[in-house]
Amino acid sequence: VKRLNIWKKRYNEEMTLPFEKQPDLALEIGNVNIANLLRDKISTEISVLSIDTLHPLKIDKSSSMGYISDNFNDDYYIFRYKLKGSELNGILNKPGFYISGVEDGKVQGYKIIDEKNYTVSSTQKIFEEINDTGTLKPYNNTWMTIPELLVKDIQSDKVSAKKDYSYLDNRFVFLCNIILSNKISSETVEYGADIVTPSGFS
Repeated sequence: VKRLNIWKKRYNEEMTLPFEKQPDLALEIGNVNIANLLRDKISTEISVLSIDTLHPLKIDKSSSMGYISDNFNDDYYIFRYKLKGSELNGILNKPGFYISGVEDGKVQGYKIIDEKNYTVSSTQKIFEEINDTGTLKPYNNTWMTIPELLVKDIQSDKVSAKKDYSYLDNRFVFLCNIILSNKISSETVEYGADIVTPSGFS
């Protein structure tokens, strides 16, 4: 009982105490910010939210984890998976979804190709709504909810506070489409300072 009471006390403190004490903290967070936060932090080309994922947030130095959690309608874990272009086209006009990373039928400036795989991030709830064929798609579970990801971001990079997310579409990407037996396989090569030099090329 004593341990349970200690746990409850710590939980209540965590949910009610301010998580970031910056005096000038003043953020307004909506679907646009959250969708692009997912694309950035989960490293996907596309993110999919429900249009009612959250009530718009106004975050300042007094905001708590409890405030953020109370304003989210989707607290499932974030999943990372792939959708074929044909599947992506199938949900673009589906009511109830907010989709980031697709503009004028293009992803990162390239027209959507039916047989190409695109990386997608969403919650488990959205994943299951998209994956309604009865055949479970492979996925990676981040074991993190959107409220948890948002708090972590506000305490560090503040991607969610950006006004311009065009850099997500301008990432250095080289598309290598291999056509074999009428099937297109796509690979993405990214450039970055942390890329390890292959053996024999140092």
